[in-house]
Amino acid sequence: MITFCYLTNRLDCRIQWFFDSLHRELQGEYSDVRVVVVDFFQPERTRIEELYRGPPDTLFHVEPKPNVWQGKHRLTQTDFFAAANARNTGLCLAPDGYIVYVDDLSWLYPGWINEVRWGVEQNVVVAGSYKKVTNLDVEKGELIRQPGIPISGVDSRLIKLRHKQKIWGGSVFGCSVGCPVEPLLEINGWDEDCDSMGAEDYIFGLQIGRKLSIYFCPKMLTYESEELHHQEAPLLRIIKQSKSDIDASHAMLNSAKSGKNPATFSNFREVRRNVLDGQPFPIVQIPEHDWRDGQPLETMGEELRRNANSYSEKGWTKLVQVHD
Repeated sequence: MITFCYLTNRLDCRIQWFFDSLHRELQGEYSDVRVVVVDFFQPERTRIEELYRGPPDTLFHVEPKPNVWQGKHRLTQTDFFAAANARNTGLCLAPDGYIVYVDDLSWLYPGWINEVRWGVEQNVVVAGSYKKVTNLDVEKGELIRQPGIPISGVDSRLIKLRHKQKIWGGSVFGCSVGCPVEPLLEINGWDEDCDSMGAEDYIFGLQIGRKLSIYFCPKMLTYESEELHHQEAPLLRIIKQSKSDIDASHAMLNSAKSGKNPATFSNFREVRRNVLDGQPFPIVQIPEHDWRDGQPLETMGEELRRNANSYSEKGWTKLVQVHD
C-alpha cells in the first residue's frame, strides 16, 4: 500500500492539479493506493470528491487531528502553523506500507511516481525536489504552457545535486517526501515540538536518518505556484528564544542530533490503530505552556502579529508569517 498525503491550509489550494497529475502518474491504476487529504478547511470544502479521479473508497478527506495550536480545539488565541500535526494525521490514516507527503499548490512533474516506486523497492526515504514557478497553468494534469521560474524559486539542492544521491537528514525539505510507514512509527512520527515554528522537515530527516538511508531525487519534481503562496492570510509561525538561551530552532536541531525522538503521543501506535479502525482522534489539550519559554498558550495570539517589531527586545529571533 502506498498512501499519498496531501496537506493544505489554503482555501485556494488547487488540489485538482495534484489529483489530475497523480492520476496521470498512476496511469489510472489505484490498486494498493490510498489518498489522504489533510485539510484545515475540510468542513468548508464539500465537493472535493467530485475532483478526484480515483475510486471513491480510496480517498480520505480529513481535518488535522485535534491539537493545541490550531482548529476548534486550540488553546491559543489564533491559529498557528502546525505542519507536524498535519503530517501525523496522515500517518495515522496510512496502512502499513509507504507514505508520500505532497505540499499544496503542487503539480507532479512527469516521472515523479518512478522515484516513489524506487523508494518503495529500496525501502529508503526519498526527498523530492521543487521549483516555485509563475503563471502555472494546468489542465487535466498537463501543463498548458511553460511557466516562469524566478531565481529564488529553484530548490537550492538542484544546484549541486543533479542526480539521485544519498544525503544527510538536514537536507530534507518539504515539497514531497516518501518514507516507509513502520520506521516512521518507530521514531514516533513527526516531531510536534516543531509546531508553531516549523523546521519539522529537516528535524524529521535527522531523526529518520538514524534508521534509513535518505536519497535526494531530482526527478521527483513538483512545480508550485509562486503567486498563490502569497494570496491568502497567513497562519502564524514564530521562532522564540528557548530556555537554553539559544533560539528554539537551534534547540530543536541540537535535540534531534543528540538522538531525541518525537514525543507526539506516548501511545502513538494505539492512537493510529484506533483511527484505522474508524474511531475518532482523541481530543488533545496538552501542553498548556510553550516548551520554549513556559508562556501559557492561552496568552499566545494576535499580539504576536501586532507587536512583531518589539520581540527582538525579548530575545525572540524571528517572526515569520506563512501559508504552508
